[in-house]
Amino acid sequence: MATQIHKENHPHHESENFEKAEHIVKDYYLWAGAAGIIPVPFLDTAAIAAFQLRMIQKIGEVYGYKLSKVWVRAVIGSLTASFITTSIGHGIAKQIVKSIPVVGGFASLILTPGLAAASTYALGQIFILDFESDRSLLSLSASAL
Repeated sequence: MATQIHKENHPHHESENFEKAEHIVKDYYLWAGAAGIIPVPFLDTAAIAAFQLRMIQKIGEVYGYKLSKVWVRAVIGSLTASFITTSIGHGIAKQIVKSIPVVGGFASLILTPGLAAASTYALGQIFILDFESDRSLLSLSASAL
């Protein structure tokens, strides 16, 4: 069973940093969802990735981290690799959904923005939990990624 993260269940939910970071995630998951409506293939995905990367930077700034170029490149590399594999699967799924008479076009219009918003929200929550904890993804070296 999947664990859901709710503000009231988070051990640091009263911290000022947590509140600021949550606000950043809210803003960026909405923008990423809006970018999912862009009808140009790959442009929508590039915009979503840009919003996600900027969100990570801003969350890091809230917690006093300035992300190095090396670390950002490692994250971009990782996201690019996952982008390629998920784009192929997403493209196939989108075409299958579009082929459904009447509801296919409408479902496709909801699919990309919904997935963009959900994945951006999840990514933001992961980084908030990481920055709030004693361990940090930022301590990893680029070669370890």
